[in-house]
Amino acid sequence: MLKRIMLVLVIMISGLLTGYYSEPVYELIWSGRERTPAGLAGAEGQKDRAGSTDDNTRKYVTAEEAVSAVKNVPWVNNLIRVSELDGTTLTFEIDREPSDDYPVWLIEVTERYPDRVPETKYFQVEAESGRALDIQEKDMKISGIGLDMTRNQAKEAGGSPQKTRRKWDNRVQQTLRTDSYEGMEVIYDKNSVVVRVTASEKDCPGPGGIVVGDSREEVIRKLGKAGAVSTNLWTYTLMDKKDYRLLLDINGEGRVTAVTISSGLLD
Repeated sequence: MLKRIMLVLVIMISGLLTGYYSEPVYELIWSGRERTPAGLAGAEGQKDRAGSTDDNTRKYVTAEEAVSAVKNVPWVNNLIRVSELDGTTLTFEIDREPSDDYPVWLIEVTERYPDRVPETKYFQVEAESGRALDIQEKDMKISGIGLDMTRNQAKEAGGSPQKTRRKWDNRVQQTLRTDSYEGMEVIYDKNSVVVRVTASEKDCPGPGGIVVGDSREEVIRKLGKAGAVSTNLWTYTLMDKKDYRLLLDINGEGRVTAVTISSGLLD
């Protein structure tokens, strides 16, 4: 009996050292447990980790695709064509990779001139769709009413206002007209041209589909991060129209409470 006990102990110790047990011994030690062939458990663990990495990789567009999206932005595309004529060198570099908290590629575009200091600009690309987050002049509309529209054009786009008022503004030294709609106000300069539109309700979509009630995370996915951020105001500027501003009022809960587009006259 003692010899049998010693033999079982030797077999068990050998199994622990080699990872191998004969079928009868395996059943004796781990009765009812499904057996995994030696080395397979480690391989499957590696496969799961690799699968997770592949999922993350497939989740976002590649760096090359992000740079390509930036090159297709009209302002950058025009810059590329001009650089071929005036000797300017353009470089595209990855400044920041996307993450779950900030799912955006940040691309650095540097213009290097023969006789001037280099200029650097930053572009954002939504990492899941590969869409360049570039607000252009044509996008600066709220509920179809855009900056620099005449009052007649604005009324064609948004309908007749519920009420209107005219008031002298000391800052700009002219009389401004304000048309009020459901959840939106439109301000015109002395020439009856739209200079500012503000939405205060969800039914009035702005540039990039931004609406009142959007969270900070939703704003980033639609527009990227703002160029200027204060406690309760995010400001976006346009590459092709420097005076234009998109202003987002953000409350303490991190949600948009007002969306404003402005031509710069009242800023």
